[in-house]
Amino acid sequence: MQDRMRGSKSNQMFSSPPKSQEYIPLQTRSDLKKTGERNITGKLPPPARSFVGIALPAVFAILFLFQCVHAEKPKTAQQSKNEIQKLIDAAEKGDGSAQLRLAYCYETGTDVARDELKAIEWYVRAFQETLQKAENGDAFSQWALGKLYRDGTGIVQDEGEAVRWYKKSAAQGNLDALNDLGELYYEGRGSRLPKNYTEAAKHFSEAAKRGCPSAQYSLGVCYSEGAGVPQSDPTALKWFQLAAKQGNINAIFNVAKAYQKGMGVDQDEKESFRWYEKAAKLGDAESQSIVGWCYATGTSGTPKNMEQALVWTRKAADQGNLHAQLNLAACYQNGEVGLTRDAKKAAEWYSKAANQGSPDGQYQLGLCHETGAGFARNEKEAMKWFLAAALQGHPQAKEKVLSRLKGVQPDHPD
Repeated sequence: MQDRMRGSKSNQMFSSPPKSQEYIPLQTRSDLKKTGERNITGKLPPPARSFVGIALPAVFAILFLFQCVHAEKPKTAQQSKNEIQKLIDAAEKGDGSAQLRLAYCYETGTDVARDELKAIEWYVRAFQETLQKAENGDAFSQWALGKLYRDGTGIVQDEGEAVRWYKKSAAQGNLDALNDLGELYYEGRGSRLPKNYTEAAKHFSEAAKRGCPSAQYSLGVCYSEGAGVPQSDPTALKWFQLAAKQGNINAIFNVAKAYQKGMGVDQDEKESFRWYEKAAKLGDAESQSIVGWCYATGTSGTPKNMEQALVWTRKAADQGNLHAQLNLAACYQNGEVGLTRDAKKAAEWYSKAANQGSPDGQYQLGLCHETGAGFARNEKEAMKWFLAAALQGHPQAKEKVLSRLKGVQPDHPD
C-alpha cells in the first residue's frame, strides 16, 4: 500500500491513506477511547484515533453510559424520559452503576436537563456505594473505586489511592485491574506517579498470560516499542494476534499493519487487507478509509469496486476520518463513483475536514469561498482558511496568502 500525501492542486478521487507510524505509543485517556472487548456494556465504541494506542475512558461513568451516549438511532422525548426514570429508580435502590450513569446524564445534559448539583449528588452517592462494597472485599468495586480515584470522577483525583485499590482488586484475580495498573505505570502522572515501563510491562504480561485481551494488546505495544521489554516485532505480533482473536479492534488493526509493513512476519498485502476489513466491519474508521481506498484502486489484490469504495469511505467520513472526508468531498466535487456533482456537499465535507485541522481541507475550503463553490463568494473567509492552511506549511495556501498580501490576485485557483 502506498503512503499518502494528497496533492493539494488535484482533487483526484481516492488518494492513498496517510503515512503512518508502525505502531504509535499508548495514547492518553483524553481520547475517550477503549479497546472494546471489556466494555461494561459489551459494545464496541466507534474508534476515533489516527492510529492504535491504549485508551480507556477518561470518565468512569462513560463505561456505564455507552448505550446512552452512542445510541444507534435518535431517541424520542418519551423514550429519553422513560430511560431516565428507570435510571432514577435503580439509582434510588442503591445500584452503583445506575448512580454513575445518572450523574453523568445530569452533568452532560444527556436525556435530561443539565443540573450540576444533581450530578454532584449522584457522583457522591455512587462513590459511597462503591466504597462500601470495596471495603467489604468486592473485587469489581475495588477496581471501580480505583478508576474513580484515577480519573477524579466525583472525587479528588488520587493516583496513590487508585494504585492501592487496583492492587487489592488484582490480588483477587481481576484482570482489568492488572491491566489498568499497567496503564498507570506506562502513562505516568508526572511527579505523582512517574512512568515505569518495566512495571507496566510486568502487569500487562501477568494479565495477558491469563487471557486478558486488553493486556495482550498492551503488551504487544510494549514489545513493538521496546518499552520495559526487549524490542521484538515477532513477539509484538504474537500478542496482537492473541488479542485480535478475542476481538480487540486495535490489535486487529496492528495485525493488518504488521502484514502491510512486513513487521515480524513476511509482507503480505492480501492478508493485510483481510485484517483491515475485519477492523472496518467492527467500526474502525481508519480501517474503513483504507478498505475504501483499496477497493477504489484495486490495491492489495482487491478487485476495483467503486460502489464498495464509496460505502467504506462514507462510513469512515461519517466517523470523522480526515482522509475519507477529503476523498468524499472530491467525489462530490468531481461527480465521481456514481455521485452527482454537488458543490455544496463537497464544500460541507471540506469544511468538516478543515474544522478538524486538515491543511488540505482548509485550503480546499478556502478555494470554495474564493470561487463561490458551495457558498456565496467571500474573500474574507477564503483568506481565513488559506492562512490557516499556510500556517501548517501548505505550499499552495502560502502562495494564496502571499499574493493577497502583495495585492496580486491569482488568475484562477490552483
